Amino acid sequence: MFIRPRTSVDITQIPHVMRVNDWVIAANLLEQWFNNPANDNIPPDTTTVKMDDWVLQFRRVRRVYEQMLSQKIWLNDKAQIVVVKMLQQQGKLTDTETEFGDFTKPVPLINDDYIQYRTVGSIWDPTDDLFASLGRLTLRIAIKGVVKPIATGHAIFIQELGIYSRDSFDFKGSQHLGYWNMNNNYGGKNFFRGSKVRNADFREWSKQHNRGGNYLVFSDLKTIKLKGDGDVFETTI
Repeated sequence: MFIRPRTSVDITQIPHVMRVNDWVIAANLLEQWFNNPANDNIPPDTTTVKMDDWVLQFRRVRRVYEQMLSQKIWLNDKAQIVVVKMLQQQGKLTDTETEFGDFTKPVPLINDDYIQYRTVGSIWDPTDDLFASLGRLTLRIAIKGVVKPIATGHAIFIQELGIYSRDSFDFKGSQHLGYWNMNNNYGGKNFFRGSKVRNADFREWSKQHNRGGNYLVFSDLKTIKLKGDGDVFETTI
């Protein structure tokens, strides 16, 4: 049975267009998707995206990152509730001084205990490598420190931060993915310059070729040691 394509674009050529435009990370991630088997059980990518060398080089990410630090979001009321619950579940609220947090673990495991996050990205962002690869991403914070018993409960000393980015690389939903032209290597938002590509085009390709596997993308972990004994708050638990 002949299946009429949704788009006139050969989507397998998009990584080439991305490389011509110097969107190297986007091209690498998309090629991974094409090469993956067609399922949702693909291991996360933890090596392609780097915080210092790539993520934080984009001003819109750097702006949110610096706000997270200046606002100390690991110490706000919501974060304190999450931290106390996490330490309870880990059995760290005892009658002896106890360390928590392990930044030697792989980032996907550290992600199980992140305490706060901020989202970066919108449809108004410039068409660049970040927009083409991740679009909207989250910056997440995990913590490391010490719990000390006190007369009224526990004092929780946050001594080190671990900050990383997380995103899902998939083609779920009805997202519009811009306009692409293989003849002039254009990829962007100008509908006069290319043909529209949608998430559905990738799902259709996946169905026909039994390839195209969705996966999570984690950056490496950027660690920050806080001054002195760190930031502290108390809980009556």
